Parts: sequence; structure tokens; C-alpha cells
Amino acid sequence: GVIAIKPLANALQRYAPTPNHLTNLHQMFIKECLLSRCYKQALPILKNDITEIDVPSTAIFYTDHLLYHYYGAMVYIGLKNYERALYFLRLVISAPASVTSQIQIEAYKKFSLVSLLLLGKIAPLPKYTASVVYRSAKNQCQAYQDYASAFESLNVKRLRNEFTKWTDIFRKDKNLGLAKQTLSAIYRRNIQQLTQTYLTLSLADIADAVGLEGRDAPKIAENYVLRMIESREIFATISHSHQNGMVSFHDNPDRYDTSLTITQLEEQINKSTTVSERVIKTDKLVGCSKEYLTKSQHMLTTGGAIPGGLGPGDDPDFLGGSGGFEHFIDDGKYFS
Repeated sequence: GVIAIKPLANALQRYAPTPNHLTNLHQMFIKECLLSRCYKQALPILKNDITEIDVPSTAIFYTDHLLYHYYGAMVYIGLKNYERALYFLRLVISAPASVTSQIQIEAYKKFSLVSLLLLGKIAPLPKYTASVVYRSAKNQCQAYQDYASAFESLNVKRLRNEFTKWTDIFRKDKNLGLAKQTLSAIYRRNIQQLTQTYLTLSLADIADAVGLEGRDAPKIAENYVLRMIESREIFATISHSHQNGMVSFHDNPDRYDTSLTITQLEEQINKSTTVSERVIKTDKLVGCSKEYLTKSQHMLTTGGAIPGGLGPGDDPDFLGGSGGFEHFIDDGKYFS
């Protein structure tokens, strides 16, 4: 709970050789922040990308890496920082693997929904994602694939039908609240599409075009437009000189050609190069670690049961057991 957060944070900072080292306390600390819903307290730790792994001095396991980034993604989802959440989930899914972890499957489910909120479609997985993980994700997440297809169609009625169809699955997976957000996101995505075609539209026309219904539809459309202007999802102005209110869409005023922008771009390129080199090093360390290889082989040879009634014969790519992973948090109201 809340009481454990500060002692864990202090212990973590003393225990980690550097802020970029992963320890076995990281996932414990982030989990406590989640359970207490103290998301902001987790940010000082989460802002430091993990680029160093030292197994002898930190006593970490493969699942520590998976759980830390999975729980970290949930913190960012709670704070509606979907870009950072997607990055963390991608790290879980693309972790070196000879068999698939339950944590990676659950990460892919959230990855699908967060992708819809951020990009309007499921983001592609990194090319270095293990083929066994890729296959398991596709085989065991069909509901999320179908739901994403409905979202990409931008058909509100179709999406609502799919949501009703898969509600029990979303609830069981603790993703109901996150899925509910896509029902609102599809209207924003439709409004963004309108900016590609029209220069001016009335609020009533916007409401009709994006699938809003009822007497208050123009007012609801106006609220969407105002929030999207505020978040810079679109660039527009609203005039009420017209009876129904008129919206004029504009191009992005940012030119991205200033010296500051160029300097920031160079810094990001240098940072990406450094991180890439460290990731390659870390990938080799984790993928070749005795603990990782021994545990993976043990699960394959012992034929451990898999949650949900599946066994190794159903999916030979799937690793039974959750390594400390727990379903919690989203009760349909969280992430909404």
C-alpha cells in the first residue's frame, strides 16, 4: 500500500548501481504504486530507461524485466501518457524469448487497445520480436484483432457491436475500462478524418458525419472539437455567428525548421544510437542468461499447465505460469 511506497523507493535508489540499472525491487515498487493508485510517485523511477542489467549485483530474473515494464505501462495508461505506455508494452512483447510468457500475452492485449487510442490502429511489432511470441499473440488475442478491425473501419455502430460482443472478454482480461475509452476515441478519429477533406463544417454536420446522435449531438461535437484543439490533435476555430456554429479547420502552424527543433532532433538521434547499442548488449545478456534458458527449457519439458485451460499441446509456443504476474486494477472504471 501507500505506506510501502517510500521505503521501497529509498531502498531501490540505494540498491541500484545507477538509475538505469534494473533491480528486483523495480517491479515491486511500481506494483505498489499501482495498487495504491499513486501513479505520479512512480514517475521518478519510470523516467529512467533501463539500459543496464547486472545479474550478479542485482539478482534479477527474466520476469523482473517483463513485470517492471508491464506495470510501468499501466502507470502511464492511468496517466493517459499513451506514447510512453506503448513504448513500455513494446519492451515486454519484444523481450528475448524461446517460449511466450503469459505476461507478454497480457501486454499484447493492452498494446492493441493503447495503439487504437494513440494511432487508430494496432502498431506493428518490432522486427526483432521472437516469432513464437508473435504467433502466440495472434492466436490468443483474436478478440482484440477483431475489435481493432472494427475501430479502423471508423464505423461507430460496428465498433459498438464488437464492444458488446467482446465485453466479457475485456472484463475477464481487466481491460474493460481501457476498451471503453476507444468508444470515445473513434469520434475523435473521425473528426480528424474530416480535417483532411473539409475546410469548414457546421457542428451539426460534424455530429452527423462522425455518428453522434440525439438532440445534443452538435453540442457534444463541439465539446470533442474543443478538447481536440486544446490537445493539439487538430487545429481549428469555432464561430457562433452562424446559427448552428461553424468550425474552420487549419493547417498545423508549426514549421519544425527552427534551430531549436534541429538541435532537439540531433539529440534524439544521438540518444537513439546509444540506446540501440545498449539494447543489443542487453538482448545478448538476457537471451544467453543461464536462468532464462534453464527456466524456459524446464517449462517445455515439464509441460506446465497454462492458465485458461490451455496446455502445451494447444500452443507449443506458450510458457505456462505467470512468474508473479497478477491481474488487477481495471474494474471497468479504471482507465476510463
